[in-house]
Amino acid sequence: MQYEKNLIDISDEIRSSDTMYSLICVKGDGLVLSLNGVRCYLTGYFLFCLSIEDIITVHSGQYEAVNLQFLPFFYNVNLNHTVIGMAMYEEMRARFGYPDFHLFRSRDEQYFGLLHLSDNQYELLQKSFRRAAVHIASHPDNPIWSCETRSDIISIMRIAEGAFSAADEPEGNEILRFIHDNLDAELNLTTLSQRFHTNRTSLTKTVKSLTGMTPAQYILEERLQKSRTDLLFTFIPIADVAETYGFSDVNYYIRAFRKRFGKAPLQYRHDCLEERIAGENRYRELAAK
Repeated sequence: MQYEKNLIDISDEIRSSDTMYSLICVKGDGLVLSLNGVRCYLTGYFLFCLSIEDIITVHSGQYEAVNLQFLPFFYNVNLNHTVIGMAMYEEMRARFGYPDFHLFRSRDEQYFGLLHLSDNQYELLQKSFRRAAVHIASHPDNPIWSCETRSDIISIMRIAEGAFSAADEPEGNEILRFIHDNLDAELNLTTLSQRFHTNRTSLTKTVKSLTGMTPAQYILEERLQKSRTDLLFTFIPIADVAETYGFSDVNYYIRAFRKRFGKAPLQYRHDCLEERIAGENRYRELAAK
C-alpha cells in the first residue's frame, strides 16, 4: 500500500482539523484557549487528542507546540471516522488489534480531549514528535517512511494512554506508568530503585502487589505486548521493532516472543495480516450499510 503525504501533516500550530485527527503536544505559559466552548488556562505540559468534531481556538498567552494530524486511513486502510464510531469496531479491535481511539472521541466532565503531562511524558513525546517529523520529511526517498511514522504515532498514543489513566491510578502505580512510558530505556531493579528512591525489595513487593509479577516479568510482558502493535500495523524490520521496545538482542526478542505467543514475530505479523485481509470484505459491507 502506497501512502501519500496528504494523509498526514505536522506543524507548530494549535489548530484542529475537520478531516484529520490531531495530536498536539503543548508547553504553555499563561496560554488561554477554548476547546469545544470550554475556556482553558494552561501553564505546563499538555497533550490534546482531537477528532474532526473538536474545535480549538487560541486566545492569548505563550506556547510551544507540535501538531501531528493524520487521517485514520493512514493508520490502516480499513479505518475512517465513521467506522471507528460504529458498534462493530469493538469486534474489529478484538479480532485484529486495531487501536482504541477513545482519547479522540470520548468526552465527559472529567475528560474533554486534554491531558496533563508529567515532565518525563513531555520529554518522551517531544522525542516521538521529532522522529515523526524526520520520517515524514524522508518521503518519498525512504520506502518505509509511513511505517516509521505510524510507529511514532503508536508511541505517542501509548504515552497518552498512560497520562489518561494517571488520575485513577492506585498508590505505587507511578512505577508501572514509568515502565509503560519508557519501554525503550534500560529498565531493571537497580535503575527503577534509584529512580523511585527505594530499595529493590520494596520495589519488587510494590510491583508484584499491583501486577502479580516481578518487575522483570512485568517489564518483559509490557515490551512483548506493546511490540505487537508495530508488528500488526507496520513492516518495520524485526530488529528495529526489538530495539524500539528495549531489546538489545533481536534473537532474544524472537525467542521471548515465540515463547509468549507461540509464533516468531515475523510469522505473527504474516498470519495476522492474512487474517485481517480475509475479514476485510465483511467489515466493508457492514460499514457501507
